[in-house]
Amino acid sequence: MKILSVNKKINLNYQIIDSYEAGLSLRGTEVKSIMLGNFSIEESFAHIDKKNEIYIFNMYIAPFFCDCNKEKYISTRKRKLLLHKKEIMKINIILKKNRRVLIPT
Repeated sequence: MKILSVNKKINLNYQIIDSYEAGLSLRGTEVKSIMLGNFSIEESFAHIDKKNEIYIFNMYIAPFFCDCNKEKYISTRKRKLLLHKKEIMKINIILKKNRRVLIPT
């Protein structure tokens, strides 16, 4: 597995207590754009919704250069993080109990 991006500001602004590895639900040519390095997670954050699903917000993925639907493409839309239900429940308890935040690294 290859690391494509690292949030360099994370260690300056936050103390990392625990880390999790998650998948990311993408559409169409977003995968190609990420593989080319045309994305950023520096301003992004994650949130657990009422259905116990985790979404990442403000993750920028540039439109792929040959994408036909550039007018409809939203580069900072919310994207679903893919984790096991037990992990999501554990994270949710920790966030509510200790007033922590969920930041992608």
